[in-house]
Amino acid sequence: MAPLLEPGLGIQLELVASLDTDRFGTFAGEVERPAGQRETAKLKCQRALALSGLDLAIASEGSFGPHPELAFVPANVELVTLLDSRHLLEVTGQHLTTDTNFAQQTVHSWAEVARFAENAGFPAHGLLARDLATGMVVKGIVNPAQLEQLAQNLLAKEGKFGLETDMRAIYNPTRMLAIALATRDLITRLQTACPQCGSPGFGANGQRPGLPCAWCGLPTRLPLARLCTCPKCGHRTEDLFPTGATTADPAYCEFCNP
Repeated sequence: MAPLLEPGLGIQLELVASLDTDRFGTFAGEVERPAGQRETAKLKCQRALALSGLDLAIASEGSFGPHPELAFVPANVELVTLLDSRHLLEVTGQHLTTDTNFAQQTVHSWAEVARFAENAGFPAHGLLARDLATGMVVKGIVNPAQLEQLAQNLLAKEGKFGLETDMRAIYNPTRMLAIALATRDLITRLQTACPQCGSPGFGANGQRPGLPCAWCGLPTRLPLARLCTCPKCGHRTEDLFPTGATTADPAYCEFCNP
């Protein structure tokens, strides 16, 4: 984030080393996230401001699960939030992608472990092992010898164990790229002034479905308009045909292709 933010915004980033981000939830599930994704990113910023005494904070928050539009496809949503306590401004950049290795599996043999590790991009991407009997979790596995020893011990003990991708950014280069793209979106928003009040941060925060079918003209679930909002004054605009298409492929029409 720093190599993008420092030249992009003309700021110098300082890591708040005393900030324990695990208090805001862990991917392994030991600590539940205290609020929704957007609110949690804001809570991180508020805590950073309190600990540092500065008036500007930036924090990221990631989420993994089913894609909002593509059934059975895993997706990663990354948010990068800037909180400016001096100007009472909150701006969030975001990136949604299906380019993720997010996966979980109960494995019963070394062959299953090896296959899972290969698909996850191990050892460049870290893994997490979970003892299903005790709930004990070993994170940050990036050494093949460590993985084999741990797997053999758990398999000998219970005959199975949980294996997951470690989704912490430091162990997941694919996620790091998604965070970088969310950071770029934040920079673009901060460099875009609201047409109403002139405050930075104007940008897309949703879409309105209804793109008409090319055959029957009925509305589909595809986006008809992109919604843009100012985080300061709330001014809102709608940009029609955000993808450039004025009609939808009939394959996406619930009437033509039920």
